Amino acid sequence: MSSALKKFGEKLANDSKQLAKLFKEFTAGSRILPSRTSENDGEYQCRIDMGEEVKDNPGHYNVYLQVNSQAKSEGLKDWLRKNPHGKLATAQVDRNVPEKERAKEGKRVVADLIEQAKKNL
Repeated sequence: MSSALKKFGEKLANDSKQLAKLFKEFTAGSRILPSRTSENDGEYQCRIDMGEEVKDNPGHYNVYLQVNSQAKSEGLKDWLRKNPHGKLATAQVDRNVPEKERAKEGKRVVADLIEQAKKNL
């Protein structure tokens, strides 16, 4: 299960186009990345959804790591059966960072999500 999370994190951390999506406008509850396709849902096994803006901290948003229903990892599937609408991990993204620092901030957010998810499985 942690290998599936590791692969997810590495795929995102090495894809600047995916990381850039963390800084675009999304409504709370919508998927940020990867794009919703049956291929992506099976390949990535997880997704990051947009949360609400953090109260008293403008420009900071919660993001949630969730397990896709098409996950192949037995550990992820088992977690999903027990938590069908649960959030595997939560992190905050600072959308106020300068554009040249967004890749670093995106990688930090993904790393935080993966670390927390491993603890929650």
